[in-house]
Amino acid sequence: MNHNIKFNKEEILLILARYHTHSSFQSSKTWDKHVEGLKRIILPTSSEITNELGVSNWNEVIQAGKTQYHELELKFQTIDSNKINNYLSNEIAKFTVLKQIKPYRDFFAKSTTYYDECVDDLYERENIKLMKAHGLIRIFGTWNEIKKALDIKSASVGIGEKYDKEYLIDVVKKHGQFFSTPTWESYAQEHDLPHLLTILKHVPKEILLEYTNYTFNYSTDDLLSIAIKHSNVFIQSIRKWNAYAKEHSLPTKHTYINQLGKDRHNQIVQIIKENPEITFEELKTVLLSK
Repeated sequence: MNHNIKFNKEEILLILARYHTHSSFQSSKTWDKHVEGLKRIILPTSSEITNELGVSNWNEVIQAGKTQYHELELKFQTIDSNKINNYLSNEIAKFTVLKQIKPYRDFFAKSTTYYDECVDDLYERENIKLMKAHGLIRIFGTWNEIKKALDIKSASVGIGEKYDKEYLIDVVKKHGQFFSTPTWESYAQEHDLPHLLTILKHVPKEILLEYTNYTFNYSTDDLLSIAIKHSNVFIQSIRKWNAYAKEHSLPTKHTYINQLGKDRHNQIVQIIKENPEITFEELKTVLLSK
């Protein structure tokens, strides 16, 4: 992969430590072949490595990788290769990705959705492929951490600083057919999407009702609001309402009767029939007076 990205000595040593047991690390030729074949990751070529380290042959490079790895064993007081390699992989992913996205800091001016749109547009225009927002979040932990690494001041989005609301709504619209428990959790993990509770907490219920088949626990206020909003159908027969409710992912009359009682449900129907223009607050007031 051709690139104009430069790696400093510290970064190269981490890369060498991570790959010091890799089959491609045996010679400069096998290393360059490995680097050239990479599609998603950018790594330095053998000449870039030797120039930055100031060494003349590949054996010195191999030794530098082994030495760096051993220093990490001492630092973390462990010989657990999984722990050390996970650390190395994460650090390498961070600085290699940062080098790729830094020229496009303006993509981070708004939301994750805006960023993804910019990435798609860049690929269409210039055939330059950058990592999507969910991939960056997987590496850095939160969207704000990415912006911090890019030295971009970030206002809190009010969602644990991990996802913005616009992004979560976009996820629901695109993947809503899989939004159920436990289906969603396995699907989300496979596609690097937010957890169910995160979406439920921050995406408006009307969006979830429109794009998913998720079953909600409705509050009394929810039920009254729905009855008002869909009053022209709500006052009709139970059969007609249930068919409409199924089509629009709304609570059935059974839900109303089960939660409010049959008498209260009948009162609501009668009040709306007699007062077609009644508001939510007015309906609550009338019900409280009965």
